[in-house]
Amino acid sequence: MTSRRDFLASAACWVPLTGLAQTPSLAVPRGTVLLEVDGAIQEQNASRKVQFDLAMLDALPQTRFVTTTIWTEGALSFSGPTLMSVLEFVGAAAGPITARAANDYYITLASGTVDQNYPILATRKNDLPFTLRDSGPIWLAYPYDSDQKYRNNLIYSQSIWYLVQLHVGVA
Repeated sequence: MTSRRDFLASAACWVPLTGLAQTPSLAVPRGTVLLEVDGAIQEQNASRKVQFDLAMLDALPQTRFVTTTIWTEGALSFSGPTLMSVLEFVGAAAGPITARAANDYYITLASGTVDQNYPILATRKNDLPFTLRDSGPIWLAYPYDSDQKYRNNLIYSQSIWYLVQLHVGVA
């Protein structure tokens, strides 16, 4: 099985070939900036910072699942790009990832809790965009009901809402 480090290292090499990095509509946010990714990202990105609006996040491959959470009532639908697809898009180096919320709460994602499919950067709940009033603009979400490995305190602590920034550190 490919480790996260190996996957990210290889992804950084092939991201420019995917076409996403060259799509003009994804180059600069035209709407409200929801997410900033900075740190150890693409060498050719002189600012080492990429900003995303909702349209840019929507242009990435989307994942949708229905799950319950320990914070809400009933099953909810979450959708958005995977964390890995956002990291691939910016050409992130292998390294620790720190997620920061609008209220300055932050966490560093634990090794082994990120894979190609999960978590997602949920931009929608029940098909409606998250608002700041509703734990948005982005919620780092896992499909908690799908597997026991997503039902523990570590995963719950990483399920950060009000997400506004990802910082990729150097390994």
